[in-house]
Order: sequence, then C-alpha cells, then structure tokens
Amino acid sequence: MSQNALEERYGPLIRVPPLLVMDALISGRLTLFRDAIDEHSLLVTLIHLAVLLICGVLFFLPSSTLKLCYALMVTMTALKTSQWWNGIFLQKLGMENITTKDSNQTVLSSFGDGDEGTVNTLDVMSSDEFLLYLCIQLMYSFIFTKTPALLNRSRIMESEAPVLSVWLCLVSPVFLCLFLNTFPVLPPDSATYLIKTFYRLYPILPILLLDVVWSMLYFVHYYLTNVRVIARTYARIYIQFGIQVLVENQWVRLRVPTVLRLFWLTRFGLHVGRLVLQYHYAPTSSPPKEMYVDRTMLSTALSEVATESCSTMIAVLGLSATLSPVANAIGNLARLFLGGERDGGENIGTLASVLFFILALQTGLPDLSPENRLVRLGRNMGLLSTAILHFIHTMLNGTMMQLSTSHVINRGKHARALTIATLLIVLPIWFIVYLWTTNHIGTWMLALTAFCLELVVKVTVTLVVYILFFIDTQGDTFWEQLDDYVYYVKATGSTIEFISGIFLFVNGAWIFVFESRGIIRAFMICIHAYFNIFQLGKDGWKKFKNRRLAVQKITLMEQATAEMLASHNDVCAICYQELNNACVTPCHHLFHAMCLRKWLYVQDSCPLCHKEIMVPEDPDDDDDDDNTRHDEVDENAAQDD
Repeated sequence: MSQNALEERYGPLIRVPPLLVMDALISGRLTLFRDAIDEHSLLVTLIHLAVLLICGVLFFLPSSTLKLCYALMVTMTALKTSQWWNGIFLQKLGMENITTKDSNQTVLSSFGDGDEGTVNTLDVMSSDEFLLYLCIQLMYSFIFTKTPALLNRSRIMESEAPVLSVWLCLVSPVFLCLFLNTFPVLPPDSATYLIKTFYRLYPILPILLLDVVWSMLYFVHYYLTNVRVIARTYARIYIQFGIQVLVENQWVRLRVPTVLRLFWLTRFGLHVGRLVLQYHYAPTSSPPKEMYVDRTMLSTALSEVATESCSTMIAVLGLSATLSPVANAIGNLARLFLGGERDGGENIGTLASVLFFILALQTGLPDLSPENRLVRLGRNMGLLSTAILHFIHTMLNGTMMQLSTSHVINRGKHARALTIATLLIVLPIWFIVYLWTTNHIGTWMLALTAFCLELVVKVTVTLVVYILFFIDTQGDTFWEQLDDYVYYVKATGSTIEFISGIFLFVNGAWIFVFESRGIIRAFMICIHAYFNIFQLGKDGWKKFKNRRLAVQKITLMEQATAEMLASHNDVCAICYQELNNACVTPCHHLFHAMCLRKWLYVQDSCPLCHKEIMVPEDPDDDDDDDNTRHDEVDENAAQDD
C-alpha cells in the first residue's frame, strides 16, 4: 500500500488521541498529579493548561511530525514499562522497596549470606517467570528499535543485532542483581545502593546506544527551521485569498469531520465498554445504587450513555459530526425512494450537523446537570428530526411539481411521492399528539408544535398545487384560472408560515427574557426575525403588488376586436395558441390576457419588442384631478379677493 493510501486511510485516526486527552481533562475524568499535589492548586491548573495546549498543537501538526511525536511517546513508554517490569522482578528477588527514594535502607532480605532467604540464581534463571520476563523485555526492545521515523540517523542501526543490544540494556538490572547475589563482592548495603541507582539510570543506556536524542534534536531543528516558511505560506494564503480560504484549506487538510466522528465513536465505545464491565463485575446481591433510580438497568445505562455523549464541547462537536452521515443517509433514502431525480439530499447532513451544534450552544448543553442534559438532548433531537422532515419536504416539493406537469404518468413514482407526503403529514401530527399528552405545556413544546404545524401546512400546499397541476396537465382545455388558484393556495400557505414565524419569534423572545439568556440565542432570534419574518413578508408583499399592478395593466388595456384578430391572423407569442380573444399592448402587439398577465408578473416589458408597458391613465381619475385643480384655483382666487 502506498504512502498516500496509508495517509488517506489512517491520517484522521492519529489525530484522535489528542482530542481524547483534551476531552478527559475538560470533563474532569483525568486529573494529573492528584495524589502528589493539591487538586485545586495553581500548579495543577497550569499543568492542565499546558497539557491542553500541547494536545492542541499536536492536533494541528502535519501527519509526518505527528507520527514522529507518537514514535517518541511509544519509545519512552516502552522504556518506562520495561523499568516497571524490572522493578516487579527485583521485588521477587528480595528487594521489596526498590522504587523508594530512601537509598540508605538495606532492602535485600539476605544477599549472599547463606541463610534461608538467599536467592538461588540457578532456580531463578530456570523458572517460568524469568523466561516470561526475558520475553517481555525482548518485546520492549523490539518496539524500541523498530519504532518508525526515530532511528534513521542511528549508528547502531548499521549493526547486525540492534534488538539484542537494547535487550541487554533492558535486562541489565536483573542480571546485575543476580550477579551480585551469586558473587557477593560488595557488602549488602553497597550492593543495594548500586542496584537501586542502576535501576533508576539504566533507561539512559538504550537512548544513548541508539542515538535517539540526536535523532530527536535533528528533527526538532528541522521543523523549527521550517516554521518561518510555513508561517509565510499561511500569511500569503490569507493575504491573497482571505481567511475563508485559509480555514477551508486547514479544514480539508485536517479532515476535521472525519476526525471528530472517529473521536466520538471511540469515546462512545470506551464508555459503553466501561458500563458493560461495571455491570458484569458488579455483585449480584448488592448492585450499585445508581443503577436503580426508578428505572430498569438497561434504561439507566442508555440514559447514562446518552448523557455522557455530549458532556463536553468537544463531545458535542463529535456528536454533531456523527449526526451528519446519519442525516445524509436519511436524505439519500428519501431521494432514492422518490426516484432519484432530485439532488437535494446531499446537504441535509451538513445542515443537520450545524443545526444540532447551534441548538447545543444555544441551550448550553454541556454545562447542564446530567438529568437536565438528558431532557434537553431529547428536545434538541425532536427539533432536529422535524428539521430533517422539512428538508425532505423540499425534495418532495420539486419531485411532485415535476410529476404533476408530466404527460407521461408513472404510477410508481406518483405512489411513492404520495406515500412520502402522507408520512410527512402523519408523523408531525402524531408527534404533536404525543407531546401534548405526555408533557406539561412549555415554551419549547409550543415552538416544536408550531414547527410541526408549519410542516403540515407546507405539505398540504404541495399536495393541493400538485392536484391542480395534475388536473390541468391531463385536461384537454386551457384552464385560465389555474394561475390564480395556485397563487391563492401558495399565498395562504405563505401567510400561515409568516404567522408561524411571528409566533416563534415571540416565543423565542419570551425564552430569552424570562428563561434563558445568551448571546447565541439573541443572535439566532435576530437571524430568525430577518429571514423568516422580514424577508418572507417583503417577498410576499412584492409578489402581491406585482400581481395587482399586472391586473391593473391588463384591465386598462384595449381589447382586440374581431377585425383586428382577423387581420392579425397569428398565434399568441407566449403560449403559441390561437388568438380567439386578446388584449392590445401600447406597442400594438396582441397576446392572451392571461398569458400577458403571467408575463407581467416577471417583468414589465413587451415579450416581442421589450418596450416598457406603461399603465394607461384612467379618464375618470383625470377628471377628478382636473376638478380638484379647478377647486384649488377658485379657492386661491377667492382668498386674493
């Protein structure tokens, strides 16, 4: 497998450990130096901040540098674990407190004095435990020498047996102890002091032997010299293309959504595994009390998992990224069920992920208590599910409009579209009934009810317009009033949607003033007021004025006589149908009144010559204006007299 393929497959995975450490520190599950230092001291706080900063830097490092850091961690961990195993085995040889700092105490029970406590070297070396110890140290030496990207500058790697050399270094404390036990050339106190000192210092031997320090210094120097080049590159991108391109570049390089999903799934799996072990090894006679709080064990476990899944802001980001492919799958299934003719399902995942994250920020989800967090998570999921249904309706609306205007009837596609429409009506109504029968009335329930009713109205409008277009398509005659009926239906739906937007704005303002304040909530209320109230009302009023102006223009236009139609002897330039009746524009072109009115909804020019169609002045209005002007002149004359 090539290097690029490995990077593509395992690149996001190596960025997960820094996020896990940061999440554990933020949530309080990982407390450094808990026993050695006061947990609430300033030093512990500074250490935690330093670890958070280091993890953040590790997350943004290039993959090659990050692999090098992991290689160093693996190497140091192998040495430290090897030292721990040496301490365990030295304790078996009689050194009970090998890890203590009191070097003046004699820790050998009987070191070469011929008593019963003397360790028999041959018995030790022929035991199974000694063989296991040698195998474990051999494994650590193999890990140490085969760690990638560390030892490429080491001189010892040119030899034939680097693993054997490191292995001899790792087992040297035990062999030194056995040697001094077999050949007591030193007094017990001196031998004890020598072994303890060598035990603490021997990990330096493999580091010096393999020249790891020099390798690390070389790589650190290499990357520090390239910091200026990297900084200049990013500055050039920012100056030439802006901050958005720079952020997008880093977003793609780090593959943030994939990393967050892997982080959340790993975190979720670790928590589930811990619960399984806890339930499995809990005593059956006295299970933990927290397992039974008026709930069954399974429901309590599920509640705890759901609560823990969003206990920190990093976990909320991971859950938001995890919800994206789920929403995408739902959208793709709906699109495929509708026939695959619409491509509106690809953005559902991104929109759902952003919406869930905004809801979490707005409600302060990670900062709530576990009980309130579980309730708020359920409410946010209800809003998110309703929003996904709104997205599906957007796909359904386009599909049904295409089906209603097609002369080829595909009964399967019509049936699938009507099935989706029925579900989009039944599910919100069932959800509303369930909410009002199982919960007390509240602002969140009013908002969710309005959101669901708005969806029902939208689907109903889509169905009515679909029926109208379908009747017109299958009919043999031209239906002149179709456009008016469609406008009335859509205007009714838009009006209800506008009223729903006002209600949601008032409800959100009430929540902001009396229940939960916050900058994000205020910002979202302003966005809702602009897009769902101001813009919607402005567009609706503009359409209404355009229709009224178009009707006024058509009404005041001259109607073509039979002689004009006979002399014209042509079809309507808009619909290409015969001109049985027509209206005459000021530029002397003939069109169907209904066709011209639809055209004027879009623009105020003639379809043929593109001259602006002006509204003729009404003679009655001119007479009224003349009478008004004459009355004003008479009043002025009377005042002068």
